Amino acid sequence: MSSEGGGMLRRFLVLAVSLLLTSFALNASAVGSVQWKDTRPKEKGTGSWHLEVTISLPKAPDVAHVPVKFEFQQTMYYERNLVDGKEGPQLRKVPITNKQAQIESVTIGFLDPGRGTIQKRTRFTFKITRGHGFEAGEYKVTLRNGSTGQTIGRTTKLVLEGENPVVDRRSISFVDKGEKKKKDDQMKSVDKDGNIKDGEDATKSGDPDQSEMDVADPGVGKKGWDPVYGAPVDEDAPPMKSGGNGPEPIKEKPGGCGCSVPAQSKGLPVGSVLFLAGLVLAFSRRRRS
Repeated sequence: MSSEGGGMLRRFLVLAVSLLLTSFALNASAVGSVQWKDTRPKEKGTGSWHLEVTISLPKAPDVAHVPVKFEFQQTMYYERNLVDGKEGPQLRKVPITNKQAQIESVTIGFLDPGRGTIQKRTRFTFKITRGHGFEAGEYKVTLRNGSTGQTIGRTTKLVLEGENPVVDRRSISFVDKGEKKKKDDQMKSVDKDGNIKDGEDATKSGDPDQSEMDVADPGVGKKGWDPVYGAPVDEDAPPMKSGGNGPEPIKEKPGGCGCSVPAQSKGLPVGSVLFLAGLVLAFSRRRRS
């Protein structure tokens, strides 16, 4: 045999041994099979999901009851949110990574009560709840023998259908819608000059006409009501002067600064003072002569 043929034979033997070892390792790590009755269970009203599986082992176990761990690894969260422009909650699938697996430890019986023998196949039903941290979303479920750590069957994708709590992701607005609408209506009824619009083309002043402002006083025309002042007549008030035709006239204050001027003060006139002074001077001269 040539050297080339011997090299091909060696490579073939190495490949065959590798396949055998891989197959042996897979058989050692995973045993039996798992069949789920429903891989998309619906949430019940109490916040729980009912699961039913059929487990088949290569042979009947040594004991009637085998501890089994269900490992739930969440991969997707079903978020229900409120967003702007859309009515009602919207579904959004949020990927979940590096979350610790949730483990449910149960004991599964393989005993056939009718025959009294241990079987290699059994059916098991249990439930999971929100109280244990489960939510609507997608999970990868793996079954392991609690005693040996061996994987039972293959990992299965499980979808828990339900409605998670609603998350409000709408933009925050601090303006009341009613006040905003009222303000918009007021702005529409006023033009750029501040005048109130009357119809489509015509405008009128922002101040209403006097005729629109005048309102008849409810006391006008009643007995004891003064039509001029628009108020009840006070019968105990003192009578008005100047014939009673109106209020007493205001007395005018005399002009000037209030200081006393000799030429304008009351008393003897200036001419009389000069006349008396002349008489006294003539009398004194006559006595001297």
